[in-house]
Amino acid sequence: MVTTNMSKQTDLKISPDIKKPKNYRDTLIIVGNGFDIWQGLHTGAGDFNRYFRRHQSEILKKLNILPVEMREGDGPIEYGTSLDMIYGASTGEFKIYSDFWYEFEEALGDMEEESIIRFFGTKPSDIEDIRRHTTNAWHILKYVVPHWIQTVSIPKSPLPFVFPSTCLFLTFNYTLTLQKRQNIDKSNIYHIHGCVKHPESIIFGHNSCPQKPQDFDIRVFGGSFKAGHYLLELLHKTDKKIATRIRDYKKYLHNYHYLLREIRNIYIVGHSLGKIDADYFKFLRKSVCPNAKWHISYFSEEDKKRAETLMHHLKIRSKQYELYPSIDKCLQPFMCSIENKKN
Repeated sequence: MVTTNMSKQTDLKISPDIKKPKNYRDTLIIVGNGFDIWQGLHTGAGDFNRYFRRHQSEILKKLNILPVEMREGDGPIEYGTSLDMIYGASTGEFKIYSDFWYEFEEALGDMEEESIIRFFGTKPSDIEDIRRHTTNAWHILKYVVPHWIQTVSIPKSPLPFVFPSTCLFLTFNYTLTLQKRQNIDKSNIYHIHGCVKHPESIIFGHNSCPQKPQDFDIRVFGGSFKAGHYLLELLHKTDKKIATRIRDYKKYLHNYHYLLREIRNIYIVGHSLGKIDADYFKFLRKSVCPNAKWHISYFSEEDKKRAETLMHHLKIRSKQYELYPSIDKCLQPFMCSIENKKN
């Protein structure tokens, strides 16, 4: 029989299944991309960047989009895409800035409208270029993210953890790591941004423009108004629509009769806890047991500060949460013993 080492944290209060209904869940484990990277999966920003640049030509051919010729001064001609034109123009460059892929979701929401319009111009032909490049940029993004994640391989060996059936999982990842390496039933896992098994479900982006452009079409004024409309459309398309994501999560919980108010322990592993996803945690804070204990792993001092800031904004007292300098330490209560791992 496999046992778990839970003696170091007596506040877990995970009850035996025989005393609770089948759908009872008292522990919520929230998984971010750092969890996959920690396992050695190539899901980092650098991996995404390399995939895109390596396959850029074939992606454009697949989408019937012509490459963009770019040249700085008397330098050599380089070939880019509409992503370079729109997001590069946002910073006054001729191509995507070096940190774009490392700040991917934030960068999608940081378009500087005035800079882009100044870069392109406001003549009718310039506005048409903006329309074409914003449209192409969206088609490229919508294509490349799901196709990249499908190339990520997952090791077959199981992780050294045993999660009780009283655990519920909320993952921000597209991968099937929990299913494939932990054999966790899919009914206990919710992919809030979609998953690789259903590429059309994949969601990515920022949280700054959830509303569609106004019904009154400012394009009739032409010039910068028309350009601004096209840029706003792209901002809206690249917004995660978090309110919709939360609504769908509520439906999932209702369908399986899971009650978040019964959650007594929340484990957050591998999540950067950036501002973009703050609304998710506000929802969870209001939904779980008010006295629930929060366990959060962090990778860097910057991550640690973000976690402390989030706890402060959620009005969670210091004695109600604990920070861990690694995923291993955060998930220690679920760690298999060495003897059982051998068996």
